[in-house]
Amino acid sequence: MKEIEARLMALTNSQSRALNLRPAPLPAVSTQMPTELGYELLARRPDLQEAHWYIEASLSEVDAAKAAFYPDINLMGFLQQDALHLSDLFRHSAQQMGLSAGLTLPIFDSGRLNANLDIVSAQNNLSVAKYNKAVG
Repeated sequence: MKEIEARLMALTNSQSRALNLRPAPLPAVSTQMPTELGYELLARRPDLQEAHWYIEASLSEVDAAKAAFYPDINLMGFLQQDALHLSDLFRHSAQQMGLSAGLTLPIFDSGRLNANLDIVSAQNNLSVAKYNKAVG
């Protein structure tokens, strides 16, 4: 019971009233704004963080569009079991394996690839312009 009374007194702050304790006054705060705000304060704004991440995403898309100009090499391997009867399934003769390779050259797609690069570059420029507008 005493523990409950002690908790109740702590919650209601009745001990400080009995001892005539008063809370310390809060320090005075200047009402003037600083003349110069640091970059760290500006970077914490949620709208600027969003714009920054859009720029990062658009830069990744530009990199992906540039990478599409390079040849694409594909390697694929497989291992399978194939048998007509269930008893033959785990025999060595039922195993098949293979390896295939492919090479794709973007020779005839240069117009499409250039157009895609122009589009993602324009989207990147738009993201940078939105960021600059939000900052300024």
